[in-house]
Amino acid sequence: SVIRKIKRSIEAGVQRLVWDFRYSPVVPVSLQPFDNSVPWHSPDLGYMVAPGTYRVSLSKYEDGKLTELVGPQAFECRPLNLTSLPPEDREALDAFNRKVAKLARAVTAADAHRANLQERLPYLEQAILSVPALQAEWFARLSEAKKRLREVHQAINGDPYLSRYEGASRTSLRNKVDLITGALWSTTSGQTATFERAYAEAADGFELL
Repeated sequence: SVIRKIKRSIEAGVQRLVWDFRYSPVVPVSLQPFDNSVPWHSPDLGYMVAPGTYRVSLSKYEDGKLTELVGPQAFECRPLNLTSLPPEDREALDAFNRKVAKLARAVTAADAHRANLQERLPYLEQAILSVPALQAEWFARLSEAKKRLREVHQAINGDPYLSRYEGASRTSLRNKVDLITGALWSTTSGQTATFERAYAEAADGFELL
């Protein structure tokens, strides 16, 4: 199966395209190019692939058609064995990263869906107010929807007011996932008990939403 597609615009001369041996980042699709003008900003990264045999092919997309230029060519991805703390089981690390990536995509999609519903609530409220035969039940259901969306928002993103005024709040699902992706995906070491616990807590919390 295809694990990543790398695209590049057409330019004159010989061009080089480099794969960083990572899967695609688990972030929403954006039409805006990465802004590298800020030195401390880094692009989103996916997790590293496991050592093994891979295949690469080259295609062009023109006038709505995708044409293969070079067929699949096999090559080996091998570890350099220069890390101070190499993973004990690379297959287990790859499986763990896959689970984390799947959960990260699910959390992001759920939050995007919540935000979309949140934007519709003012229109729904205005529609209820404009109906001649107003029913009290509609306001009750609207109030319940607002409350539920607020609970989902706090579960995924945390409570900013609680952390601002009381100094501590419950760790959100996004923070637990970011703990793993921000640390584990930038190192060649294996997953720790802390990462596994963070994943388990985030997965259980997401199931409750």
